[in-house]
Amino acid sequence: MSKRLATVLVGLTLLFGGCDRDPGSSSSPSAQPAHDHAHVKVRAELAAHRVQELDRLREYARAGAFPVNTTQGPTGHFFKDAAGHYCAVANLVHQDGRDDLVDSVVRTNNALVISDVHDGPLHDWILASGFTQEELARIQLPAPMVRLPSPRPAAIAANPAPLVTVDQMREAVRVHLATVEAELVRNTDESLDRATDRLLQAHPPAVT
Repeated sequence: MSKRLATVLVGLTLLFGGCDRDPGSSSSPSAQPAHDHAHVKVRAELAAHRVQELDRLREYARAGAFPVNTTQGPTGHFFKDAAGHYCAVANLVHQDGRDDLVDSVVRTNNALVISDVHDGPLHDWILASGFTQEELARIQLPAPMVRLPSPRPAAIAANPAPLVTVDQMREAVRVHLATVEAELVRNTDESLDRATDRLLQAHPPAVT
């Protein structure tokens, strides 16, 4: 479990621990106010993290240190390439101090598609990221194969897909991230509600 998610859940446990709730009935008078309070608290935590992650996403786009795909055509997913460049989602995980998660993905499935994650520590990070999983999937753009100096390896030379230069790839990623950023900002309220519901459903706070 991520430190951020653990912090949120500990706070909710303390919150609910102070509530006078009938453990045998979810419809007791105090249950709904407690649930509402929990939703507000978690949503505020996720909102703050979302703002931070949006700033990191903008800086990532500005820096332009994107994975360079020289092996998979026409496109391929690289959580981290051989030169140490993170994909946009992996960079957010890295910026959160979770290189253990990045290293695990690189070791076991460097072509991971974030929409395919349904459990485990990385899924916990998704729940606490401030984004929905669908939004993270939009952020994670597969890298187009870039043009290599001639002569190209036979396997790549046989690929009929048009290749792009590294500069063209970087510009395409920046345009994509700018488009997605506008979507993220526009959908903030709806997405935070959905993300909050999902986190509370997956990790309901302890109630005493």
